[in-house]
Amino acid sequence: MKKFRISSSFLLFTVFALMFDSTFAASSTVTSTATGHYVFGKTSFKSYVWVNGGSYFKNPSLVCVELGSNSNIFVEYHDSNGYYDGEYLPGPNWQCAYPSLTGNYKIKLKNADTGNTVNIVGGEVNYEK
Repeated sequence: MKKFRISSSFLLFTVFALMFDSTFAASSTVTSTATGHYVFGKTSFKSYVWVNGGSYFKNPSLVCVELGSNSNIFVEYHDSNGYYDGEYLPGPNWQCAYPSLTGNYKIKLKNADTGNTVNIVGGEVNYEK
């Protein structure tokens, strides 16, 4: 007799799938949106820097930045009408912001500690294409 090993995640998925009947699955509509992923590299600045040279990101949902030591920043989201919102990210290490914005926004990384130089190892932005 052969023994088969079933992973716990497969078993959990199977049990979960059996909990729903076919009428639920047939009447459900799933809407998918294409997600863009922009990755940026190492940089340093005294005042601020625009992500991707100030290009707009549609419905940004995630901004992660790997900050060097003694680096604290504000992540600002600017629309075309001059409105902006922002979040504080303390360094060091990986820090993420989760904006809940609808529309097109430029993303500015701004030094939160005047007098210090911000050192960014890299980062990423998730947005809707």
